Amino acid sequence: MLQRKVNTFVITLFLGSLMGQDITPPTISSVMSTTANGSYKKGSEINITLNFVNENNLPDEVTLTDAKLVIELETGSTDRTISINTIAAATSASSTYTVQKGDQTAALSVNKISLTATGNSPVLKD
Repeated sequence: MLQRKVNTFVITLFLGSLMGQDITPPTISSVMSTTANGSYKKGSEINITLNFVNENNLPDEVTLTDAKLVIELETGSTDRTISINTIAAATSASSTYTVQKGDQTAALSVNKISLTATGNSPVLKD
């Protein structure tokens, strides 16, 4: 049985910059879920949402190009991943995790979030 409780945290993604442009990368201000806390069986779907802010801690529209965000979840003895493949000028982005056989944790949490290239110029920018 999987208990859904997403812990929130802050992570800043490193981005390259060009002279004269905004060089402060977007920040993930929270990881949340619209799925209610509770126990879930195999096949249940759990929403995971990332929220972005700028250097002033205000909502920040971001765009993901030639990349995907890979979110590693703590789901018990085998950690699982979900991906966000598209973000187009949005202050948040979501993906869905489907509970699998063997998943068991008291509180679903995020182990790490990484930016993985899918093209020649991967970037997450505001």
